[in-house]
Amino acid sequence: MPGDSEGNAFVSFSTTATGTEIRVRDGVGTHEYTLQTDVPVSLERASPDRFISPVDTAVSFTTSELHLPPDSSVVVRDGHGEHLCQLGPEPREFVRGTYYAEVSPSMKTYVLVPDSAFTGYYRDYDELGTGPSLEFESETRVFLGVRSPHDRPQATITVPDDPSAIATAVSALGSALKEYSCERSWPTLRGHPPAIERGGELHVPDVLEKPDTGVTIALPPTYADVYRVAPLAYYLGADVVTAAGIDPELRLDVGHTEPLRRPGRTLEASVDRLLARCLLLDSLVRIDGYYSFTRYEYDEVAPHLPFYPPELYGESLDAQLMEYLEVPFDVLEPYVPQWPTTAVLRPDPGDVEVVPSLLDPLSRIHVAPADESAGASATGPEHDSNLDSRLFDPTVTAYAGRTPPVGETRLVPAAFENARHQKRNTPSECHLQCFGVDAAAVDAFERIRDTVVASPPDETPTLTTEGLPTRARLRRALAGDADFLHFGGRVTDAGFACTDGVLSPSEVDEVAVSLVSIAGQRDVETLVPLVERGALAGIAHEPASPAEQVGLLAGYLGQTFSLAAAAALGVRTPYRLVGDATTAIAAWQLPIVIDVESVAVDTHRVWYWTEPTDETSLGSILLPTEEFTQQTHSLAGAPAEQSPRVSTDELVEVFEAGFVVRLNGEVYPTSGDLTAETVRRSARRSLDGAPDQP
Repeated sequence: MPGDSEGNAFVSFSTTATGTEIRVRDGVGTHEYTLQTDVPVSLERASPDRFISPVDTAVSFTTSELHLPPDSSVVVRDGHGEHLCQLGPEPREFVRGTYYAEVSPSMKTYVLVPDSAFTGYYRDYDELGTGPSLEFESETRVFLGVRSPHDRPQATITVPDDPSAIATAVSALGSALKEYSCERSWPTLRGHPPAIERGGELHVPDVLEKPDTGVTIALPPTYADVYRVAPLAYYLGADVVTAAGIDPELRLDVGHTEPLRRPGRTLEASVDRLLARCLLLDSLVRIDGYYSFTRYEYDEVAPHLPFYPPELYGESLDAQLMEYLEVPFDVLEPYVPQWPTTAVLRPDPGDVEVVPSLLDPLSRIHVAPADESAGASATGPEHDSNLDSRLFDPTVTAYAGRTPPVGETRLVPAAFENARHQKRNTPSECHLQCFGVDAAAVDAFERIRDTVVASPPDETPTLTTEGLPTRARLRRALAGDADFLHFGGRVTDAGFACTDGVLSPSEVDEVAVSLVSIAGQRDVETLVPLVERGALAGIAHEPASPAEQVGLLAGYLGQTFSLAAAAALGVRTPYRLVGDATTAIAAWQLPIVIDVESVAVDTHRVWYWTEPTDETSLGSILLPTEEFTQQTHSLAGAPAEQSPRVSTDELVEVFEAGFVVRLNGEVYPTSGDLTAETVRRSARRSLDGAPDQP
C-alpha cells in the first residue's frame, strides 16, 4: 500500500502517496533517489541472500515497468552473474530468464528479474527525465537490493586514554566491511569505519558486530604500535590484543604466527607490505567472484604464484593468508598500487579520533618519534619500492600537529568532515577565482589552462580574475561558489594583505571554497584555519612563476586530478599542502598520466596510470579504451606497462590524443606540441649522456 516502508539502519525504502514512486534513502549518509513504476506497488521485505552481490537490504514488488534514476548506467548480467551488456541508446530485448540489472546511481543498486522477459531502453527527455527503463512482458515480481556507500560512520566508539582500550576499539573498526572474503578488496565493500571519540570509559555500541575472521594482531600496549597496525586490522577484520613485553605478530587460527617486526624492517614497513600484499592478491583471487574481468596484474603475476588464485576464492581468510605469505614480495611489488596517503600521527591519545577517517580510503599510518625535534627525515614513511624512480608518484605524507616538510601535507581532521559535504562538478561547472595577478599573468594562466584541459572545449572551467581585493571582498570570495581560489598577494603570519589592511583567517567565519592557493610556501599555517572553517585543502607555493604555476595547477585540477597530483605535475617551485590533498574538485574523466621511458632513441616503454580518487579508490579496476593501450582492466593507482614498446612516431600520436605525459621524468601537459624530434632529443639526454643533437 502507498506509504509502505521497509529497510534497515543502512538503507530504507518507502512509497509516495501515489504508490508509483519508490524512494530509496541512505540511512548513514545523505544519498537518496527515486524509482518510478507504472502502477501503484506494495513493498515487501526480501532476503538480501537472493542477490549475487552484497546488499544491505532488499524489497520486492510487482510491476510491468520500472524507470530507474536519471543518468544512471545499467549493466545486465545473467542469473549466474555473467556480464551480458551495458544498456545503451538502442533498446535491448532479453528472452525469458533470470537477470540482474546492476544500476549505479548514488547507491549500489541491483534489480533481480526472476524468470521473465523484458526490454531495456533509455527514455529521452520525458516527464521522468532522461534515464534507463525496464519494460517487462507482463506484470512481474521484481526484487530490489541496495547497498549503502556507507561513506560516514555508522556509530561512535568511546575510548579512554589507554592503548589497550584503543586496541579494542580498533578491533571493532572492521565491522564496517560488507564482506570478509577477498571481495573486500573492492572499495564499495569497505564501509567507513565507526567514529572514535575520547571519553572516560570504553564503550563499543551494540550495533557494531565485531568480526571473527580467524586473524589476531598481538602487540605491546603502546599508542604508536596500535596506530601503526590499524589499517591492516581494519582491512583484515582482525582482533587486536595487547600484552607487555611481546613483539608485534600476526596470529592465524590455523596455528601460524608471523612476526611483524624483523631485523632491518620496522613494524610500519611490515604492515605496509602486508596490507599491499593482501589487497593485490585479494584482487587476483576475486577474479573467480562477482566480476571475472581480464586483468593486467593477473596476467603478469599469476604465473609466478605458488597457487592458482581462483582455487583460493572460497577458502577462509587465515588459509588465504597462509598462501599469500609464501609469495616473495619482489614478485608483487611492481604491481602494487601507489598508496595516495601516508599519515604520520603522534604517539599519544590526541590523534585517535582521526584514525577512522584515515582508514576510510585505506591510508597507511606511521607514527612520529615522541621528540618532534628529530626532524622530518625521522618521521617520513619508508619508501620500499623497486619501481623506476621516473614513474609518476603523487603520493603524499600527511603530518599531524606540525608544519610538513616541503612537498608534503599538514593533516587537518576537519578536512575529512568537510569532504563529506562536497559536490563533485564537471570541469564546465568548476569556477576558478584568481586575485592579484597582472595582465601578463592572466594571459599565461588562460593559455596554459586551455592547453592543459583536454577536449571538448566547452568542458573547461570558468576563470575570473581580479586585482588585490579588499578585506570584505576576500571574505565574500572565501564564502562564495568558487571551487579553487588563488590569492596572489602577500601573506604574513597575521593573514592576507589586502588593499585596505590584513584579513586574519580568524576573521573568516565561513569558507565554502574547496581549494585555496597562496604564494609563499612558508606561510602554509595560514591555510589551516581556512580548512577548519570549511575548505577541503590548500597549497602554499613559492611565487617564482605564479602565472605559469597557477595556470598549470588549475588546468590539472580541471582535468580531474587531485590537488596532490596537480601539484606534483604543475608546481615546479617548493610547496606545502594542507588538509586532504587527495581532494579533486572535478569529476568528468579518469585522471590519466602516460609515463614514458626511452630505451633507445626510437624505442620507448610506456606505462598507463590512473590516479585513485574517491570514486575509484584503492581496489577499483579501470578499463582503458585508448587505441595504444592493451585495453585490459588494471588496478587504479598501479602503473600498467603497455606492450609492445612503441616507436617515436607512435608516441607522438599519443601526445596528440591529449594526455598528460611524463617523458623521461619531465612533465609535458596535454599540449600536442611535442614533435618526434623533441622526443628523440629527450631520449638522447636520458640514455647514458648521449649528445643532444639531431
